[in-house]
Amino acid sequence: MVVPLWTLTLVDYFLVKARRYYDDLFAQEGGHYWYRGGWNWPAVITLLSGTALYWIIAFGLPILRETISAALPTMAFVVVVYYFWGRSGWEKHLRALREARLVEASG
Repeated sequence: MVVPLWTLTLVDYFLVKARRYYDDLFAQEGGHYWYRGGWNWPAVITLLSGTALYWIIAFGLPILRETISAALPTMAFVVVVYYFWGRSGWEKHLRALREARLVEASG
């Protein structure tokens, strides 16, 4: 679980959010990191599927595991999936936050 978790963390910080974090990180509700009910589903699903891929390679495909290890294909999978899925979700989320704050400010 360490390989997909750290890969996801690094992709999120460096590629998806472009090293920008907001001060409402620990806000209860409605902040930049609240997503859908407090869950970042693209990240959760990518983490679980990356972990499953790692286990499949590590325990079910010994030829691949002995050749390149389970870490490299898992990292590649997590980078590709979360970069595109996480980035599109983050951009939609930011747009929704901006719209909500505009409505709040004008209301």
